[in-house]
Amino acid sequence: MNKKIAIQTSPFGPFLETNDINANILVRTGIDNFFQLETASEILEEWITRYIEVSPRELYMSVGLAPEYESIGKRILEPLKLSKKYYCLGEYLTSIAMSGLAMEMMTILTWEISDKTFQGKIFSSAKQKKLFGKKFNDLSQYRKIEILEILNIITDDSAEIMHSVRDIRNKYTHKWVISSETEKEEAKKCFIDSMKIFKGLTKIGLAEKDGVRKVTMEPALLKFLKDLA
Repeated sequence: MNKKIAIQTSPFGPFLETNDINANILVRTGIDNFFQLETASEILEEWITRYIEVSPRELYMSVGLAPEYESIGKRILEPLKLSKKYYCLGEYLTSIAMSGLAMEMMTILTWEISDKTFQGKIFSSAKQKKLFGKKFNDLSQYRKIEILEILNIITDDSAEIMHSVRDIRNKYTHKWVISSETEKEEAKKCFIDSMKIFKGLTKIGLAEKDGVRKVTMEPALLKFLKDLA
């Protein structure tokens, strides 16, 4: 039986290059839906300025689609959307927290869709406890990233990005006194870095063959979703 995977439009709002959200009815509707407001007149211009700041073309245009799967939606897509929304609203600490949550969930998903083998042997829950001290999902974010890197499940560059988001999140959640001067830039970095990992993890796009356009996806993720279907 050929199982089909549902795909949804990206929840991150439409691509936007200028502050004129009324130039195109589709853009205006998309912006209204993103902010969940009834009319565009309620949207402040400063929100749109920040929206553009976290919507770079080279990244944003490649994530127009997303898997329609409940856990991915609740644990990754929704936190990422909230991270972007709170950045637009100027709530930078909340944006950082949401990016941190999404990154932790993407770290777990990266492990889940991998073949979980080492030297030809599968990492059962019992073996994970013996090798790691705990099951993978119960480890700290630092240990999760290190294990994924050591096992070549992720690249050194991806590990560096994951650690960067982890470090920024920890900086604001584990210290009582901290300067707020860097909140905005670090919130922006956390969101864009998280979107880079999302892009690499899902690899969702459109490909054309024999005149027919089809959605493509990271094979390991596609297999994982089909097994759950």
